[in-house]
Amino acid sequence: DIIYLKCAFANNTEGVINIWGGKHEDIKDQIKILNCMFTGNTNTFDEGGVMYAEDFNVLIIYNSIFKANLAATFGGVLYYRQAVKVANSYFIKNFATSGGVIYCKDCTVVLIYGSCWSKNMASSLDRAIYMKTTNKGRITSIRIIRSVFEQNFADFGGSLFFPNITDINTINSIFKDNKALS
Repeated sequence: DIIYLKCAFANNTEGVINIWGGKHEDIKDQIKILNCMFTGNTNTFDEGGVMYAEDFNVLIIYNSIFKANLAATFGGVLYYRQAVKVANSYFIKNFATSGGVIYCKDCTVVLIYGSCWSKNMASSLDRAIYMKTTNKGRITSIRIIRSVFEQNFADFGGSLFFPNITDINTINSIFKDNKALS
């Protein structure tokens, strides 16, 4: 496992965390971000203003704050594959061309609990969270529980974009003042 505990990362360039799990399909490692703060980090050349990670089993974000991070392409905060679990965290004023906060490619599970997503922006068709599945037959489920999405903006949508995903549950969550140009 890779664990970031009680860390603060501010004003770093070209992404803060760039990691690959390896070439094995049975990777079981986890990345955990616990009680951390990421502010003003940028990746002006590629994906993930804070993190670019592949080939890990699950990413867990707990009780952390991500504010004013930027990626030139995908995921203002995070570009990731596999499963993402977010709890009690804040995502504020992050930006990317696609997926203002999270760009999750071929994710199997996305679980968001008790988190706030506010004033994030994507300048393309993708919202605060963009989840893309390219592998047929991959089981993908999305659970959003007791979370708030407010004042997020994208050219073609405000908060969420989940193409080809059919297992989506939103429970006790608020979506307010999210905007799109079209």
